[in-house]
Amino acid sequence: MTYYLSRKIRIISFFLMILIVVLHANLIELSTGTSRFVQSLFTEELTRVAVPLFFLISGYLYFINCDGSKVFFLKKMRRRVRSLVIPYLLLTILGGVVLFFTKKGDSLFSLIIDSILIYPRVFYQLWFVHDLIIMSFLSPLFYWFLKKIPYLWILVCLVWLTGHYWSLLNIVNYESLFFWGMGGLIAFHFPILAEYQSVNRKGLVTSILIIWLFISFFIAYNGRPFYIHGINLLMGIYVIWGGYDIIFPLVDHNLSNINLTKYTFFLYLFHEPILTGYKKSLLTMLELNQLTSMIIYVVSPILTLCTILLVGQFAKRHTPIIYYIFTGNR
Repeated sequence: MTYYLSRKIRIISFFLMILIVVLHANLIELSTGTSRFVQSLFTEELTRVAVPLFFLISGYLYFINCDGSKVFFLKKMRRRVRSLVIPYLLLTILGGVVLFFTKKGDSLFSLIIDSILIYPRVFYQLWFVHDLIIMSFLSPLFYWFLKKIPYLWILVCLVWLTGHYWSLLNIVNYESLFFWGMGGLIAFHFPILAEYQSVNRKGLVTSILIIWLFISFFIAYNGRPFYIHGINLLMGIYVIWGGYDIIFPLVDHNLSNINLTKYTFFLYLFHEPILTGYKKSLLTMLELNQLTSMIIYVVSPILTLCTILLVGQFAKRHTPIIYYIFTGNR
């Protein structure tokens, strides 16, 4: 992998994490009028590109340089235990404990088991890590499909676009399967797509950006048939991936001393429940209407980002062992 691609992945991943914070900041159910429309536009379409692109990048990074050997998969799985399994277990157990002491109901043991095996509590964003863990340990099977019969996965992709999707044994999300597998498909058969730079394709990127925005406005106003949403996601992925090649060189000299991308995973792990806490606090201080719901939607992600980045810098400097345990030594 080239230095340019490595840096591109790091910076885009941090940007995608910001989009996820914005996605989770919505108050659509409590909003009306223009505020509801704006939040629907961002939450239901524009920011939805983040999770699929994260999975696509993860699949590509997992399978790049994969030779299919037992040694390769064992090495990858050992790394995933440290970088994914340990953070997942620590935070899901913590979430179960928090829920047990704040709400009456299930026993502590059942809450923890449900959080680990079925769906994370409190830190619900960990469903992403849950799926990555499952797919990583099924990677030899993925390898066989993606390497030996890639056209079958292309068929899976076409089925996904129609909206006829499914969950693998109800434990892995269809979106996870589709885009993680697509990342592997690119790593094996179309690596030029990852390395390709769109710096000389400004017209094409701009045109697709306009179409992406137009369709997003249309869907936010009229609702979304899945096949349109699926195609729109693919266009959004292209816009972000190609847009980086055009925009980032123009501002690179202004960002040379800023190194926040190292906190991407920390931001992912802890943006919830901090974001929800800020939203609830602002809701208690402000009378809810169109204006205040929009203010909360804008302000709560900013407060969350600032808080977590500051805490991350402090923790990494003063409690590095704890920081690296929770972040999987990232």
